[in-house]
Amino acid sequence: MLWNHRNLLITTVFSISILSANVPVLNAQTEIDAVPWRLESGEQVDIPHRDKIDLNTADLEELLTVPLLNKTAALAIIAYRQLIGSFISIDDIRNIPGIDEGTFRVLGEYCYVQAPEEKTDIKYLIKYQQDDPLSDNVDKSPCRLGQKLTVKSDRGIEIGMGMEKDPGEEQFWDHSSFSMKIPLRNTGGDIFIGDYVLGFNHGLVIRTRRNMGLTSIAEGNLKSWPNGLRRYSSWDENIALRGVGLSYKILKPLEVDAWFSSRMRDAYLNSDDKITSFYLSGLHRTATEISHQDACQEDAWGAHLNWSIPHANLEAGATVAGLLWDHPFALGNEDLSSVSAGSFHIKYRDTDLTSMLETASDNRGNLAGIADVQSRSKWLRSALAIYHIDSDYFAPLASGLDFDQGKLNNRQGLYSHIIAVSHLSELTGFVHLYRFPRRTSDESWGGSDFSLRYGQKFPHILQMMVRSRWTQEEDIESSMKTSHWRMYGSVKTKLKGKGYLRAFSQACTSKQAEGVGALLGIDGTVVLNNHALFHLKTRCQAGYYNAGDYALRLYWAQYDQSRTIRFRPLWGEGVVLELSLNTSHREWGGLGFYALWDQSGRASGRQAYRTFSAVYSLSR
Repeated sequence: MLWNHRNLLITTVFSISILSANVPVLNAQTEIDAVPWRLESGEQVDIPHRDKIDLNTADLEELLTVPLLNKTAALAIIAYRQLIGSFISIDDIRNIPGIDEGTFRVLGEYCYVQAPEEKTDIKYLIKYQQDDPLSDNVDKSPCRLGQKLTVKSDRGIEIGMGMEKDPGEEQFWDHSSFSMKIPLRNTGGDIFIGDYVLGFNHGLVIRTRRNMGLTSIAEGNLKSWPNGLRRYSSWDENIALRGVGLSYKILKPLEVDAWFSSRMRDAYLNSDDKITSFYLSGLHRTATEISHQDACQEDAWGAHLNWSIPHANLEAGATVAGLLWDHPFALGNEDLSSVSAGSFHIKYRDTDLTSMLETASDNRGNLAGIADVQSRSKWLRSALAIYHIDSDYFAPLASGLDFDQGKLNNRQGLYSHIIAVSHLSELTGFVHLYRFPRRTSDESWGGSDFSLRYGQKFPHILQMMVRSRWTQEEDIESSMKTSHWRMYGSVKTKLKGKGYLRAFSQACTSKQAEGVGALLGIDGTVVLNNHALFHLKTRCQAGYYNAGDYALRLYWAQYDQSRTIRFRPLWGEGVVLELSLNTSHREWGGLGFYALWDQSGRASGRQAYRTFSAVYSLSR
């Protein structure tokens, strides 16, 4: 299945930052009850004569023109509006903790509430894709089809639906999803129905989002995923839970999340009708693959509590989650019909420094823990993480760092990165060292990953980037060791009008093969834009590669208009060409075409890649 790139995009919800020397910052986690305010007698503020202020659109500066209204109260109004979306009437002000009758009367005299315009946002997308080569067992319906529909009302209610079939699957609805989010007014909470994803803290107990943090082909930056539940209706069959979830957040220290899920899962069953592992490809083309489809039922439950202490910049809480299956799970010498895990976390956070410790245990007494420190300043960001996961720790829905879901066990290590930026340059580097607590031989050493990247901008001329990465990895099951050194470089310049031209290169060496793999390419984009009506964007990317062995393989990042990314491994000698065309019209929607053509010599021992896709999207 394709990885949905933007689902790796995390949005931080319900936060407001006010940059002012003496203004407190209020957000969804701020205890406004602890910040009392009152009308300050004798204070006089002159304001120009004008109409009343609309509380649904007023910013901080406008609110401060209201006589006798101080900054703390104004910030509280903005924070509360951010939580509920919009005020329905002036009486909603009474729901803000600490607002007294005197303040309410002043606001009623100088302000009003314009009811939000009744408007529903609708987004629809349909995608067709044809890939080559296909598996030998694909002889029917060789295309990929998918569609998504999202509806969002002005009240914050969101509904999403998605359907998708892979090449070789006959039913258009082989995978389907439905999700709904219903906001709870005046609390900042939400109810989720249908499919949803969730994750908390370092992911030691549960995280069902895709992880692209420290993988060998990703950038390697330590990611801080936002806590909580998110509605999900897309094309990946193995991410979302399916059931009911609750996220309850109020203007008080306590935040509560709870969920229950019941879904059918693809799995491998042995001759004793026991689960040996989960089938994650999502492909249902042949009789064998279809036999794995919906092979077991999985029920999941859990809860997360978080307590904030704003004046101390501290948070503390706990997460507990459990799974039950209708077939026993064969784990080593044990047969498990259910598993559970719990964790405790404590977090310190202020403007420039964040630190968190999370420790977890499964129901069999195995332990896991991650501690990290992240600092931020205007020119410098850095992070340090230390972790230990017991060899038998088992939390099937856990993931974090570069651990895939269900494989968070048997490792301890250290990770650190630093990002130094200036007005025109950026220097990024990271180090990742790890070992296996349980080893198959005394020669097993684990792995290491080193990366250094430098970027430079020249105003109005060009940008350049150079990156070097050395990776050593070991397969703990086979004790097979691999090492790679990769070098990346690019130079990019803007074109007259709108667009850019970029030249890029990639090189790879390995102890497992002689020689050097090399890739040289050029990438150009031209944009024609009539802001009022029409938009056209064309892109052409071409490259020549030469890698004499699979160990020297290079990676081609293939994007398409549905915001999906695939990293295509290239080896042998050949050329690759990628073309895309995107058009959009304000009334008719957007239409995009994408094609990739790869011509590889027979000596590579692989078939060349071919891809064609078309995407239509409409927003109303």
